[in-house]
Amino acid sequence: GVFCSPYDFALDKNMSLIQYDPTAQYDYEKKFILIKNFFSARLLEVITKQLESMPFCLGDFEFSSDVGFYMQLSRPQFFRHIMEELNDPAFLSFIRQITGDPSVVQFDGRFYRMINNTRDSFAWHQDNSLGRIHSISVNVTPTHFEGGELKIRKKSTGEEFTLHNTGPGDAIIFVVDEDYEHCVLPVKGHHPKYAMSGWFYNYVHEVSYKPIV
Repeated sequence: GVFCSPYDFALDKNMSLIQYDPTAQYDYEKKFILIKNFFSARLLEVITKQLESMPFCLGDFEFSSDVGFYMQLSRPQFFRHIMEELNDPAFLSFIRQITGDPSVVQFDGRFYRMINNTRDSFAWHQDNSLGRIHSISVNVTPTHFEGGELKIRKKSTGEEFTLHNTGPGDAIIFVVDEDYEHCVLPVKGHHPKYAMSGWFYNYVHEVSYKPIV
């Protein structure tokens, strides 16, 4: 669980946040896709200016603390705006198009930070609970970092894919399935990794970004 004091930042609601690539398509054999420049340059500029001053609190995985730990960003106003953008009907239609999955109806997610220590990493796990059908990881790190790679493994064959998502604003979308699991390797060097991760759902549920009252 996470408890943080709220920290609000006013983000221009007219700002273009997400850049749709009409040519983007899943690799249906490997069950993932890398989308370059998924977050717009303007959005990345706003995020970069705020990352070092916003509060992060220790978070764990709600379904198993054995998976690992990370530093999770509290729910500021600009974060809620991004979540609203990722639940826009046009965007969800785009996700249904590139994944070929008509059941996508909602998104929810979080921002996190990983640094070079003995704690921050995600062990092999699956996200297939609560109606999650696809996962996403967006790199929002302002500087180059080492390590922190996403690894995907097909359980039935043992085949593994290592994805180096180091381009600012780049996103990896991958399937949530009984036959697939993933992990995030520890960060190396002196620079932290910042990312937004989340899930696309096949039913509408109570989201985590509801307004702070």
